[in-house]
Amino acid sequence: MAGFDYTKAALYFITICTEHRRKIFWAGEDGTLSKAGTVVRQEILELPDRFAYTEIERYAILPDHVHLMIALTPQSGDEGKAPNIRNVVGSLKARVSGKIGNGKTVWQKSFYDHIIRNEKDYQEISKYIAYNPCKHYEIDCRDEL
Repeated sequence: MAGFDYTKAALYFITICTEHRRKIFWAGEDGTLSKAGTVVRQEILELPDRFAYTEIERYAILPDHVHLMIALTPQSGDEGKAPNIRNVVGSLKARVSGKIGNGKTVWQKSFYDHIIRNEKDYQEISKYIAYNPCKHYEIDCRDEL
């Protein structure tokens, strides 16, 4: 969004797709992660350790893309210390590529971001992240309720 400060406290919905929508993150159609998908999960979970003021609220790893809900949480006066969301996503993409890419491009060049503005938006996106794998694949998501 033009003019938006991507380092200020905000909650972001991020979608990152693989290059040519290659299905490399699942080992089959049941949601079991492949080795590449396991690397993605590990890198997602390590983001808060690498970036201060960063929290992972939710995530889903699908065969050819990843959904993340990332909170940037700088306290008043610390805004200049918070990472830029583009740097956080760029780091995730670079680290995964370095581990699984074997010199090939893993990700599309850009990513989709949406700033979550209110509770309704938060609830809708949370539900979308939880149920997206179930919607497209034969997976039981009753535990996500």
